[in-house]
Amino acid sequence: MKKELILYYFVCFCLLINILVGQNKKLDSLLKLNNTTKEDTIKARNLFLIGEYYRSNYSFDTALQFYNQSLKLSEKINSKRVISKCFNSIGGIYEAQGDYSKALEYYFNALKINEKLRHKKGIATCYSNIGIIYENQSNFPKAVEYYTKALKINEELKDKKEIAASYSDIGIVYENQSILPKALEYYFKSLKINEEIGNKKGASACYNNIGNIYEDQGNYSKAIDYYNKALAIKQEIGDKKGLSFCYNNIGGIYYLQNNYPNALEYFNKSIKIKEELGDKKGIATTLLNITTINIELSNYKLAIEEARKIISISKEINSLDLLKDGYNLLSEAEFNLGNFKSAYLNYKTFKQINDSIFNAENSKQLGDLITKFEVEKKETELKAQAQEQALINSEEKKRQQLIIYSIVSLLLIVVIFSALLYKRFILANKQKAIIELKEKETHAQKEIIEEKHKEITDSINYAERIQRSFLATKESLDTYLKPNNYFILFKPKDVVSGDFYWSHTLLNGNFAFVTADSTGHGVPGAIMSLLNITSLEKAVEQTSNPAEILDLTRRNIINRLKKDGSAEGGKDGMDCSLIVFDNKNKQLLVAAAHNPVWIVRPVTVISSEVEKDSENGKGLDFARPDKSSASIIEIKADKMPVGKHDRDTEAFTLHTIDLQSGDMIYALTDGFPDQFGGPKGKKFMSKNLKELLVNNAHLSLSEQQALLNKTFSEWIGNIEQVDDITLVGIKV
Repeated sequence: MKKELILYYFVCFCLLINILVGQNKKLDSLLKLNNTTKEDTIKARNLFLIGEYYRSNYSFDTALQFYNQSLKLSEKINSKRVISKCFNSIGGIYEAQGDYSKALEYYFNALKINEKLRHKKGIATCYSNIGIIYENQSNFPKAVEYYTKALKINEELKDKKEIAASYSDIGIVYENQSILPKALEYYFKSLKINEEIGNKKGASACYNNIGNIYEDQGNYSKAIDYYNKALAIKQEIGDKKGLSFCYNNIGGIYYLQNNYPNALEYFNKSIKIKEELGDKKGIATTLLNITTINIELSNYKLAIEEARKIISISKEINSLDLLKDGYNLLSEAEFNLGNFKSAYLNYKTFKQINDSIFNAENSKQLGDLITKFEVEKKETELKAQAQEQALINSEEKKRQQLIIYSIVSLLLIVVIFSALLYKRFILANKQKAIIELKEKETHAQKEIIEEKHKEITDSINYAERIQRSFLATKESLDTYLKPNNYFILFKPKDVVSGDFYWSHTLLNGNFAFVTADSTGHGVPGAIMSLLNITSLEKAVEQTSNPAEILDLTRRNIINRLKKDGSAEGGKDGMDCSLIVFDNKNKQLLVAAAHNPVWIVRPVTVISSEVEKDSENGKGLDFARPDKSSASIIEIKADKMPVGKHDRDTEAFTLHTIDLQSGDMIYALTDGFPDQFGGPKGKKFMSKNLKELLVNNAHLSLSEQQALLNKTFSEWIGNIEQVDDITLVGIKV
């Protein structure tokens, strides 16, 4: 046995030398040792090394075969260290293939063994791997928790390479939450260590991540500089997966610069590698970019094929974000080809996934709320109306037939039985009386139907008046915003609306204004808006902090919808922006869920640097149109609703912005930019709305409102309005 162990370590040493000579010699040596050794301990480790070889060459199926052989043999001889390595490596393969649930299962199995062995380095590796999976699932609090655990152990072990990796992982989480300065800080920490220890792969990852930050900040020259640094290292070390990321990122820069040929070239390079690696999520992500360009280039048929492929992959890997974007692009491409029915159905599916309202579960939940009785009542009235109309049609048909038969009979009587003319004349008079009676009955029924229709219309109009009483009043707005210093563009899709605007004076005397989009529109949306408003009113009784107001409102909504009778409770709520005017400090405090807030400011008073949020350091985006006398500041919203959600335990972000005289503040829902129309039947898009507002912010408030009304009317034409629309403008 000792001889075999000596032989094993000798061969391992030789294998390290052979890495410099060639990969084929390494594999041959491993296979040869595997066939010659009879010692199970050596064979289990050797099978694991062969799996590692195939994994490094992206032959995942072959690698899994050898890992499972090693795992089976290791479990037989109870070699816990090799078992934990197999679990980690198998988890890595499932992670690369986008199967995160299986990856998480194997990583936790590896963690359990390493904790029993008290193997700190192994525990740190497992923590890091688990953090990556939670990050991919957008569970950022869990991701940070495990990354921090890994960092603590790596610092105890003084393992610089892994410390650098932990810094990079934490930076990615901050980037995903749009805390860009913090992300950049951790990326540069990681880069410094990787350059000190000569870790090229780690350094290239840092260059790539730093490039992402500069891209988000709109500094494209710096971004592409760092992407090219990363690309050079990836090419040098032969890192295929890393190359695919670099190509995708460089393609993204060219897309933002409207250089579509170069963008497509790099995206296609990226997707080719991802197809070789079997990276399904990566394929779908890059396809989104390619499909968007093909729509811009009017290659609609190709875009439809690509969008369907995105949808198929998204369903396979259970990625709702990609699935939503796939349906959105498919709808836009179908619409441009004139397939209006298909475009509408796909857009409807996109909306279903986007706000979780138009599905069977949520329809049932709404039906179980206090609206159930009223909805059923209206359905009964409509059925009765249909039955009455059918009865009228039947009576009318009978009446017409009776008249025809009477005339024919009369003619026959005149011709054949002239002697009986008088008698038939009397009969005709009787028949006439019957007909008149039927006409009177028909007229009475018609009056009943008209009265019922009037009752239904009056009920809906009454509901509209009730809902309007919950909205911010003109007296309140004139008091705090001053007349002629604001406008409200409010266009419900139906008589009643899921959108609403609301105001309140807070406990500290500041003035709060909410622009919101409740789930649904029409009657369900209106009822949901009343629940949302009452939840807001309850929240402002406890705090004046905008972020805390949204947190409390969300809790009130979730607690209320728990009582709807379903297993999980209602998932409805609202997207909204809450702006608070602190006149004392001349500041605007903002908390937002999905809906952004835009501030248009003269160019002469805007700094060229990124303004920082006074609360948490988040960057505010500045857009500077080339031919405008003003610029727009976008206050980005948190990507979660005010309602039940997989992130409903996270606090909303508070933004604080110093106001300047002449600033125009715009708060809106997604109805205006999502409206189809124009000569090509496309969406209006946020980009065009921003440009319209920037170019006309100098006009009076009444002129701006008139311009927006005119623009919307010309854009929509004869197309149906797809959603409620709210856009509010306030001048400082």
